[in-house]
Amino acid sequence: MKLDLAIGFASHVIYLELLNKIYLTGIVLQLMGVDYEQRKKSMTNNQHISWISLHENHVNQLKTQYDHLFRKYSDLDCIVIHSCFSPKKNSLDDQYWPSAQTPMFTHWTPYKATPALIVLKGGEKPELYIEQHTSFWEGPAPENDDWCKTCFKITEVKSLTDAPVRGRGFYIGDEALEFANFKNAPELSESILNELNQLRMVKSEYEVQCIKTATARAAPGHVALNKIFMDGTSVSEFDLLLEYLRATNQTENSAPYGNIVALGTNAAILHHVHYDRKKVASDCSLLLDAGADCNGYASDITRTWVRGSGRATQKFRAIVDALEKLQLKLVEAFECGKMYQDLHDHCHAEFAQFIIDFELSTASLDELVASKVSRTFFPHGLGHSLGIQVHDVGTRLIAPRGENQYLRNTSRIVPGQIATVEPGFYFIKTLLEQLRAEKIGDSMNWPLIQELSAFGGIRIEDNVLATEQGPVNLTRQCLNV
Repeated sequence: MKLDLAIGFASHVIYLELLNKIYLTGIVLQLMGVDYEQRKKSMTNNQHISWISLHENHVNQLKTQYDHLFRKYSDLDCIVIHSCFSPKKNSLDDQYWPSAQTPMFTHWTPYKATPALIVLKGGEKPELYIEQHTSFWEGPAPENDDWCKTCFKITEVKSLTDAPVRGRGFYIGDEALEFANFKNAPELSESILNELNQLRMVKSEYEVQCIKTATARAAPGHVALNKIFMDGTSVSEFDLLLEYLRATNQTENSAPYGNIVALGTNAAILHHVHYDRKKVASDCSLLLDAGADCNGYASDITRTWVRGSGRATQKFRAIVDALEKLQLKLVEAFECGKMYQDLHDHCHAEFAQFIIDFELSTASLDELVASKVSRTFFPHGLGHSLGIQVHDVGTRLIAPRGENQYLRNTSRIVPGQIATVEPGFYFIKTLLEQLRAEKIGDSMNWPLIQELSAFGGIRIEDNVLATEQGPVNLTRQCLNV
């Protein structure tokens, strides 16, 4: 029978090659003044990590959690997870998007070489069915050895539909497959998916190491772009994008998300991914939101820099510096037991004071708070869960209050949770026009706001692990710009 679409996710592959293959990139970075030895170390540090042991413990933990689900849903014989899907770019074309990995599959294994199927049964060893590669159009994805193969009963099949999937089960995957003796249970979709999503909120030691490594892999790109930009080089967003990919040894497809490289006014576009080719040499800001991948887990880092010496530049730089101090305080406040939405609210209270301190309004603090002016300058959430998906799941079980509609994390912080902390302060034309039309708009310093709008906006983002001993800033461990 045909199985309905259940879930999918876009994930990408990091292509780490031998050091001699990245030698030329190292020469380029040396010419830019980037420490090649530091970069080489960040690229190869996984050889010192006991990935197989970490992954084995992770799989054993997952198996215990899934066994609990099978006891809860006693009439369920199996859970079947399809690995990936390559959708067509459109129905009138013969081009396909890169393979999109199912997040529940990546939760079990980083295997990506060929399409595969995981079959899980209560109390039994996980079964991994790997489809033989026969296409002469494309080769298989590179092998990844950073996982424990002995945790699975591995069988190679000509086609995944040859896998002996039987009984009443729950299928997860974007591509509908047919199994003769399998009956899907779509009525369980919402309840089971919610429980599986919850399993991903608290990270295992293996997952923490994946995100930590992904963070270290992204750091050389931020260092390289900071140097190029702050040296006053005449560059375009497209130039900077290419340098970031080169410095982190990635392609656009292997990066965990579309890198945001925004100069000047484009920094006011929260997800700016169009990469202007026009070179800029004058006073300007650069907002870089870019990460990397390790075993299907993402890092997500943002920095904002400004160059030049004009009056408006100095004013904007003062806001950048103040925002960084606030961001570090918010990271320190990422403590177990606290509600993440409370941190978000505290950030808005601080921004109301920013508006006064930087002479953007003559209104009182009470007036600014009551009118929610800070949401004009900080319209998105303070952060989100981070893991297999950049905006990972399991932390928005309850809806945020109406004024915090874009907040993706409303959970109580617990040990093992990894989230981003990313306050931002922007000059977004459409939101400023709305503010101008409101009564509180009469108190705003519109000439200064107009000057600062040339720099677009600011965002500073770190990846933070919650522990019982306090927050651990995974980003600042390997990045000091």
